[in-house]
Amino acid sequence: MLAHNRYNIGFKLYKDIRYMTLLTKNLRNPLNARYTTPAVSKNNLINACHLRTAIITSLLVALWVAHDILLININLTAAALPLLLLALFNAFYYWKLQKERISNNLPVSQLALDILFLTITFYFSGGPSNPFISFYLIPLTVSATLLSPAFTGAATLMTFIAYTGLLIYAPQPIQMVMQHQHEGGQPNQFNIHLIGMWINFALSATLITYFIIRLNIEIALRD
Repeated sequence: MLAHNRYNIGFKLYKDIRYMTLLTKNLRNPLNARYTTPAVSKNNLINACHLRTAIITSLLVALWVAHDILLININLTAAALPLLLLALFNAFYYWKLQKERISNNLPVSQLALDILFLTITFYFSGGPSNPFISFYLIPLTVSATLLSPAFTGAATLMTFIAYTGLLIYAPQPIQMVMQHQHEGGQPNQFNIHLIGMWINFALSATLITYFIIRLNIEIALRD
């Protein structure tokens, strides 16, 4: 029994050392070690481009519905422009993936632009009160799957900072605040609701990235 316990402790220690070794190696290489072959990396990045197109289309339609049908007072031009720029970058990335050998830094630049342009769009369309702000979790999930743990951690921190900045500085549509007051709520209650969404996002992002990274590490250790 004692020998069995020692074996379990030793095996766990070995796995933890291997885990830290993989993290250290991934500090320089942004790609997940499972997807470093050119063909696999290229296919995954092409799929990421398709996913980005779906996100852009969904947000543009949502902005149009909010502005023209629901008559919510948002700056439609300022909110849509970053998405159109992101669509141009996405088309460029897709073309580059078809023509050239990809660079390991390409997914990192794509992810950074995704978070940046999404943040600008959310700023002009309600900030944390925008129901589509959960779209932040999509690039995080892609990052946790395709990129190394170190770069995924940096992406998670980046989205958390962006969400926090929106919570503090983004203007809220007047209709949403007035609707909340009309239903008997107080302004501070609306703020509490937004803070609750912020906490929910932080927990969701942390759990998603941690468990996907841990799963990738476990698979890598088996290989």
